[in-house]
Amino acid sequence: MDYSEEDLEIILNEKHEKRNNYIISYYNRTQIKFDFLTCCLVLFDCIMTPVKNAYGDHVLHGSSHFFILLRLVDYSIKIIFVVDIILSFRRAFLNDRSGKEIRVPKLIAIRYL
Repeated sequence: MDYSEEDLEIILNEKHEKRNNYIISYYNRTQIKFDFLTCCLVLFDCIMTPVKNAYGDHVLHGSSHFFILLRLVDYSIKIIFVVDIILSFRRAFLNDRSGKEIRVPKLIAIRYL
């Protein structure tokens, strides 16, 4: 039987009526702050990528404290991006039509895949 997206959401929400403790709420303040941090790091990466491409990767391998800090930030960005991808599969989203928070893991995974 072919279900519409709305029917699938209703069926899965009925099965998972109790709140899943491992799903992060769409309105979670910590998650919103983490998203802001991720956006700032994307901007930093947008600046550093052309610099690394123009001058080579050895730009970050200087011995001064400034270059050590840049290298540390560069590695931290990679780790934070991986964590963000993992958290995206555990974060609720709002249904575009109803405006309700969807907390069903299967629907979250389908949305991000």
